[in-house]
Amino acid sequence: MRPLDNIPANPTPEDIERDLTFVGLLGLDDPPRDTAVNDVATCEKAGIRTVMITGDNLTTASAVARRIGILKDGTKAITGEELNALSDEELYKNIACYSVFARISPSDKTRIIKAWQASGAVVTVTGDSVQDGEALSAADVGCAVGKFGADVAKGNADIIIKNNRFNSVVNAVRESRGLFDNIKKSVYYLVSCNFGELISVFIGMLMFSKMPVSAVQLLWINLLTDSAPAISLSME
Repeated sequence: MRPLDNIPANPTPEDIERDLTFVGLLGLDDPPRDTAVNDVATCEKAGIRTVMITGDNLTTASAVARRIGILKDGTKAITGEELNALSDEELYKNIACYSVFARISPSDKTRIIKAWQASGAVVTVTGDSVQDGEALSAADVGCAVGKFGADVAKGNADIIIKNNRFNSVVNAVRESRGLFDNIKKSVYYLVSCNFGELISVFIGMLMFSKMPVSAVQLLWINLLTDSAPAISLSME
């Protein structure tokens, strides 16, 4: 221990950390979830780029990001101070180079989101605090952490994650893409069927000057040939 009288009025870290006696070392660790590495890899395979935006120290953020596969060779980490030194044009041009943003303020988050959107990306943001409300609104899709998240974050979000896990976002993307693909299959099937019926009716009217089938018969054909296959395609 050192008397406070021996410390200058405006001490620097070097002044405080001088002439001390080593007593012990305490390490704190908040490890990522077990599924984090796999979730990031799954996003990458699906063509989704995962980026970390945090208020933590640059060294800590970089270590965690590298551990779970966000920060890789060829990408960089940047602090809020360095970010503010960049013009909007410089940021928009180089935004894809950065995978980790540390010591970031709420206004910086919005600026980062707009830079990604300007590059043509569809941006999804996760957040849980009051300060994340603006970023969640600015993103194309805002995901609020529902279990412990602030009401402001939930109110500005498009999706609320109830179990506080990133893999819920991954699962939501997987289900959404599957649903969209099934809808496309159903639409393609219905369009092709109805187009065939339209051609048959049109040719029949040209040849016989009347409808080859009645309206009731046409409805029955649609009911039997369109409904069940379209429903089965949508449930794949």
